[in-house]
Amino acid sequence: MGSARKQSAKSTADMFEDVPVLRRKWQAGLRPGEKLPRYEDVMLGSLGRLADHIVLLKTDNDGFAVSRTGRYAQKWLGDERWDIPMAVLPPDCATVLSEAASNAANNNHPYLATAHCVRDGMVRTYDVLALPTFSRWGGMLIGTYVNERGAQYNLLDAIFSTTDDGVIAVSTIRDASGEPADFQIVHHNRAAAKLLKVRADGLQWQRLSEGSHALCSDAVRARLRETVASAAEVRELFEIDSDDRALRLSITAFGDILSLTISDVTPLKRREASFRLLFDNNPMPMWVFDAETMGFLKVNDAAVRH
Repeated sequence: MGSARKQSAKSTADMFEDVPVLRRKWQAGLRPGEKLPRYEDVMLGSLGRLADHIVLLKTDNDGFAVSRTGRYAQKWLGDERWDIPMAVLPPDCATVLSEAASNAANNNHPYLATAHCVRDGMVRTYDVLALPTFSRWGGMLIGTYVNERGAQYNLLDAIFSTTDDGVIAVSTIRDASGEPADFQIVHHNRAAAKLLKVRADGLQWQRLSEGSHALCSDAVRARLRETVASAAEVRELFEIDSDDRALRLSITAFGDILSLTISDVTPLKRREASFRLLFDNNPMPMWVFDAETMGFLKVNDAAVRH
């Protein structure tokens, strides 16, 4: 019984959200025998606060142009002007407005699109509902409702957190003579802990000289010291073996901060070994040569015998 009441309350709340209200208003304005409701029946009179969220689009020879905008819509567009072409709008706004308006016009029916706008690295998601109407002056006017949906999120943080590659930032610790002596992990994503087979909370702030995972080997730390000592922004790529796995480590230096990207290339290495075995032991003569110099790069045993 309690679950039914909760579901009923949710349905009631959904019914009075902006998009369903505007859809019902558009449908109520549609008269028998007409493909579109009239502009004044949908967009004028009783929109109230929703009018602030409307971008009114009109058709022109090249597609659509902005006729009028509400105050909220002006902030979204970053432009308070009326009667302007779509081309002067920010590309992300112009793209979704054109998409919604074109589909609404083609279908003679409201069309709901989603806009993902990136501002200063933050992603904001918007509902964009295009409501096609008939203008008494001829042609079509499309009232387009815009409103933010859900919470904002940082694009770089989202990519950093969800990528399959491990990403680690380490800070250089120098000795009394100013030489790179050790490195401390200052930031990492979930994939890094998974690839290194350690707990995420144990990886944060760890000194590489005190750990036991693949990055703590003498060879890796020596390579990191060489990278820092070069005193230039460099990018190095090498491979390390860890628990019967092949990990590819990419190092990018920014002064005393190093960005490490870890990729599991074990499947690739196994395929390479399989192809190498097929090449070397093939009974047919086989060879690889440079197409430019025509010099042989590799030949198999059968080619040597032949």
